[in-house]
Amino acid sequence: MGKVEFSSKFNKHKIIINVIVVLIVTLFAVYYLTKRDIITTESIKQVKWWNCLIVLGYVFIGFALLSLVDFLVYRTFTLSMDYKKCFVNTISGNLGSGITPLKSGHFPLMCWYQYNAGVPIHDTATGLVKCQIIYSATSIFLYTIVVAVLAIGGYTLEFYGKTVRLWLVVSLGLIFHIAVFTVIIILTFSPKIQKWVLGLWSKLLLGLKKIENVDCYIEEKAQKLAVFRQQISIIGKNFYIYIAPITLYALFMFASGSVQYLSYLLISGNAFSISSFFAFYTLNLASAYITNIIPVPGGVGTAEVLFSLIFISVISDSLIGSVLILWRVGSYYLCMIIELTIFVVFLFWGKGRKHDLGQN
Repeated sequence: MGKVEFSSKFNKHKIIINVIVVLIVTLFAVYYLTKRDIITTESIKQVKWWNCLIVLGYVFIGFALLSLVDFLVYRTFTLSMDYKKCFVNTISGNLGSGITPLKSGHFPLMCWYQYNAGVPIHDTATGLVKCQIIYSATSIFLYTIVVAVLAIGGYTLEFYGKTVRLWLVVSLGLIFHIAVFTVIIILTFSPKIQKWVLGLWSKLLLGLKKIENVDCYIEEKAQKLAVFRQQISIIGKNFYIYIAPITLYALFMFASGSVQYLSYLLISGNAFSISSFFAFYTLNLASAYITNIIPVPGGVGTAEVLFSLIFISVISDSLIGSVLILWRVGSYYLCMIIELTIFVVFLFWGKGRKHDLGQN
């Protein structure tokens, strides 16, 4: 029976380094936020425990929605992933993103969970690739619509005394997704370019001592791109089957991008409005882009500081500290604790039920 190894992703040295980095960044963040009177005793008192539960519940509703997307995608080719497994799989991916720098633990933790849940390796690889194709295509489609709506509506935002057109901010995300998806398509369907890029990249990784064997690395990536090419062709031929997952994923994107806005409404007591929703959603995108490229697990410390710098344009000084605390406690810190508990329980429960996969 094959065995899945993830020790290279989660060795002791990396964990120790990550813990030290998180502690240092957190101390600097706490010092900065308290020095600027963003986090005060009064701002902490304004946050009610039931508001934290509301935000946490909203986040998990988003997970339930994303799990339904994955369930519908997996269902197109296998019955090995029921909805419960898809939900724990979503939890595992978010947990991996939240505890590792640059979200490097996202896919490994999902693979690890599915392996221990008795899902065949081929189904795992196919499912992850198919879901990623749906995510990328939907992101490009949705961002295109949002850019058009913001441009036609003339939505703007005052940011440190300057008027910023919101469609320009979202356009950065649109360009990024188009660029990434285009590169993947080119690598997938152009063997010559694929061979050249993988060869060049593998030599760079070898020089940095990130891999041990160039040939093995190239072969592994080529196999993944072959699966990607196969699944793109399948989705293209049966596109109508994926309309429901695409629609649901678009709803999930709006839900996951509006947690800060929900936190603001709970603290301020203001009524929902389309213009303020778009303002928060756009600023969330900008904040997420920056946070994702900073190699700190879960954006601990950096996410809080960025929030205070970016959202000050739409949240008053008297409320921003409370909104920040509510958002991070409900959507990250409490979330990580619950996700870790769920992951551990189902991981060990799955080990007792795992059947012989017969493949690596």
